[in-house]
Amino acid sequence: MANPAATKESRPQSGKMGKGERGTSRKDIPPPTGAFALPPPKPHYFEDGGLRKVKPYMFTFESWAKERWQGRTLLDIEFRDRTNEYYEWAIENGVIVVNNQKSTPDCIIRNGDLISNVLHRHEPPVVAGPIKILYDGRLSGNDGETLVVEKPGSMPVHPTGRYNFNTLLEILKYDYDLPLVHTSNRLDRLTSGVMVCALTVAASKKLGAWFGGRRNHEGGVSKEYVARCIGRFPDGEVVCEEPLLTIDRQIGVNVVHPDGRVRFLPQSAVLHGCFAHALGPGVQDSKTIFTRMSYDEKSNTSVVHCRPITGRSHQIRVHLQFLGHPIANDPIYQNTAAWGESGGKGGVFGTDRGGTAEDRAERRERGERVLALEKARLAETGTGTEAEAENGDGAARAPGQEPGTPTAPTGPNPAHAPAEPHAEIDRKSHDAALTVGAQRAILALREVKDTADGHARQRDLQGIERARRVGSTKMSLDAEEAEAGEGTGEEGEGEEQGGEEGNEGGEDGFCATCFTPLLPDPRPEQLFIWLHAMRYKTIEWDWSSSLPYWAEADYDVPLSSILS
Repeated sequence: MANPAATKESRPQSGKMGKGERGTSRKDIPPPTGAFALPPPKPHYFEDGGLRKVKPYMFTFESWAKERWQGRTLLDIEFRDRTNEYYEWAIENGVIVVNNQKSTPDCIIRNGDLISNVLHRHEPPVVAGPIKILYDGRLSGNDGETLVVEKPGSMPVHPTGRYNFNTLLEILKYDYDLPLVHTSNRLDRLTSGVMVCALTVAASKKLGAWFGGRRNHEGGVSKEYVARCIGRFPDGEVVCEEPLLTIDRQIGVNVVHPDGRVRFLPQSAVLHGCFAHALGPGVQDSKTIFTRMSYDEKSNTSVVHCRPITGRSHQIRVHLQFLGHPIANDPIYQNTAAWGESGGKGGVFGTDRGGTAEDRAERRERGERVLALEKARLAETGTGTEAEAENGDGAARAPGQEPGTPTAPTGPNPAHAPAEPHAEIDRKSHDAALTVGAQRAILALREVKDTADGHARQRDLQGIERARRVGSTKMSLDAEEAEAGEGTGEEGEGEEQGGEEGNEGGEDGFCATCFTPLLPDPRPEQLFIWLHAMRYKTIEWDWSSSLPYWAEADYDVPLSSILS
């Protein structure tokens, strides 16, 4: 059953359709045809220039209409990766369809609708080479339930964004005959290091108890990382306890900010029918202990041993930047164009970022009152352990840990002044107010990302012009399945395809199949940072890797890899 097109009368009702209104019945949706009827793709990996690549393939995204989409036009739902011009073309040509039928940009989405989008998927490359298996529980004499691997930098753990087959779990599935692997710890795409995984559901629960914090009363998980950072790191042990806050989710930027210490407890912390945030915020500390291992005078870089006591996103990277020693090849936090001459040392929210000592104590007391109530509830109901209540967020915490004392002010800094709203930065009412320095960092880092992407969104308009001239596409609902299958990589190997990233006959930087702007291949060393998870240890197990080559004391640091 086709959806009604929008009219002058229906447009004002966009977003107002009731949840219970009668919509599309699934039995009325016809079967898919054309490119939408292709079988699920399988990866065709190949290596080229030190990179692991995946031959482009047809992939169908499907989503049932979310409640917030109902009553809105098809073009108005959450398409974000490419330009509006592309999405208009895709809808008109049957590349984006509703209920397996062609639609229009002003089609009104209803309850029960199925929105489908075919992509000729181009995955970014990752660094070539095998995944090192440190312990394989499947081997004779081993425990049968644990897998420990060393993840290369550049490779996401799970399918995300533009990455699907070029991820750790998918490579283990197709290249190592490990179809079901449960991960326990998290590593960023740019970070390399030890991943402790489970091969069974039971093992996953046991590891989850450690990494989720439910066994912190037994010492928890001790984590050790190694990083190569800018400058001569100080002698002795350096402790950083600054709170962290995400200030831009589009590019994933975190900074030191007082609001990072305050969090709202999850629904599991409901107290006698009242949400915990009604009583006050919880405490979310950040603590990392650093020790210099070596210093290279030629490159002016230090290898630093890092021991994160907590596990916030980008914690080590942001704490090193705050201390004035960012990771030397970090494209986000070692960037003077974004952070100014100080490089982000001392933060971008001023020396009073934590407030007075009384402010910090008051925030901690409010959080601890809530956690004490939760601890009492768990003890009364028997639904958890005291250790769970004490930590709340599942992170290990040092006894008697207190926030660091802010540095004494040295005079007003223009970068710490409040920023005026900027048209290109969409801020919500609950977001932290930006300073001039923070706003400058966001805009500069977005520009860095656009440049790295070859300004693909701007070039998208040229691709649409090419698509309109061609007049047909293998991705369409109307395409013959055999024709659509030519773009799936079912025949032959990726190396035979020619063009960048194994694309079929790319013309002037555009894919001939989907008109996507193509990107030049990066150098392998541009795809990872000098941060490596070297060891995870509990009272029951101890998994570690060798020191990465770039952390050796005699490593000849390539000056071209150090960012400015």
